[in-house]
Formats: sequence, C-alpha cells, structure tokens
Amino acid sequence: MEKIHVTAKEAKEKNMPGCNQLDWNTFIYSGNPVHHATWLYREALTIFNDCATIKLKSELKKEREGLQEHRLYIESRSKKGLDTTRVRKPDMTYIKKFINQRHLENFKICAGFEVTLKAILLEKGFVVHEISKEAPYNHLHRLQSKKPVAIADLLEISEAMFDGSRPYLPGLLKKSIGMERLICRESYIEIYDIPKYAVDVIRECRNIRNMIHYPGEPFETPARKKLKVTFDDFLIDFIERNLLGRANKLLHSCGSGNRCLKLGVDPWSG
Repeated sequence: MEKIHVTAKEAKEKNMPGCNQLDWNTFIYSGNPVHHATWLYREALTIFNDCATIKLKSELKKEREGLQEHRLYIESRSKKGLDTTRVRKPDMTYIKKFINQRHLENFKICAGFEVTLKAILLEKGFVVHEISKEAPYNHLHRLQSKKPVAIADLLEISEAMFDGSRPYLPGLLKKSIGMERLICRESYIEIYDIPKYAVDVIRECRNIRNMIHYPGEPFETPARKKLKVTFDDFLIDFIERNLLGRANKLLHSCGSGNRCLKLGVDPWSG
C-alpha cells in the first residue's frame, strides 16, 4: 500500500484518520516554541527541586554548621590538653545521606543545567533536536555542529507533513543536542547570556556527572574553587536568574503571571 504524503495542515482540513496523533517534534516546532520553552523551564525546575542541594538546603546547612562548631570545640579542648574522646559527635544524618547519593545528585544537577540551556535555546527560536544529515537537510546538519540553527530555517525547507498514520516534521531526529555541544561551542554559549565563570562551573558539573560511569576516580574543581560563594549559593542564584527569571517573564507575557514559578515549589501545581 502506497504511503500518503500530504501536509499535516491538509490532513487536518480533510480530517484524515491519524491527523490528530501527537508527534512531539511537530508539536514543539510547528506550534508555539516559546510556549513550549515554559514547559521545559518547568521540567528543569522539577529536576532542581528534587536535588538534595535544594530540598535539603536548611537541613544540610544546620548540620554543616554543627559540624564546624564541633571541630572548633575539639580544637579548643585539644589546645587546653583536655580529653576529647567523650565529646558527643554532631548529627550528620543528612550529610551522610547526601554523600552516599552524591553520584545521583551530580546527575540531577547536570540534567537541570542541560534542560535549562535547551529551554533558553528554544525560547530564542533555535532547534534543540539533532537535524538529519540526509538531503535536503544536510547543510543544516553541518551548520548545527558549529552554531544553533533557527527554527525558521528548518521550517523553510518543509512544514509538518502527514504520512497516512500520523503527522511528522521532516529533517528532525528524536535525539536532542548533547551537553558537550551546549557548553563547549562558543556560538551556543553566546545565546545563553550567562557569565563565563558560570559556564566553567557547568562544564565541571558535566565532568563530575560523567564519573557515574567510573565512580571513585579523583577529580579537580578549579572553577568551583574560584567562586566567591558556595556552590549551593551559586546553584540557587543560577536557578533564580536563568530559570525562574526567564520562565516567569515568559509566563507574564503569555498572560499567566499569576502562575509564577518558585524554587522549591511544584511547578505543575496551581
């Protein structure tokens, strides 16, 4: 049986069977990419909210402060020649849990960064999925490896089509752009409008995340050490500026200002 190939718009006008089937790429790029960017921002916030660094922030801070006080107290007693063996150890319940799950934590943090950067690209009108290397998309495929490709340039070649069973957008793969390209290509980094030191920290987070494949290997974090604040504070500031700030501005422009996103609050509620 010969396959049907008409535009998705024509298939809908004729109410052809399958014309209302959801195709994710068609939905994203042929609909309202900016609106979908708000969805990606919500996904990124969901990931960050599930990080211990965020959801256990106050508990970890309290235990770290208690641990520091304990160390100072031990040092003080040692200098005075007093016994330290019977000094009660501080509670480290959350710190131990955090350490035991550090690889999962690093994975989540890196995923949050990745989804946020893709949301920014989408908001600014760029393709976040890999483009096919088959003609007539091969030139955009080559271009995408060097710099972001505008959604308009993709749709200029072909609009959404219908193959007789469901809509589809020619030229796009199901795979999205990888983290390496997002943070190692200057042409991509320029789009985000974030400081260089922040990009350096995100690169480190990616390297640390990759250790999940071979845990225990020693690593250095020079970018984190250069921060004037703790990594926890850096992360919160990044989320507030580059995720919440952008997402809430979009929501406000869409008339949904009363549904502003907040750190630590379920972005899908309300």
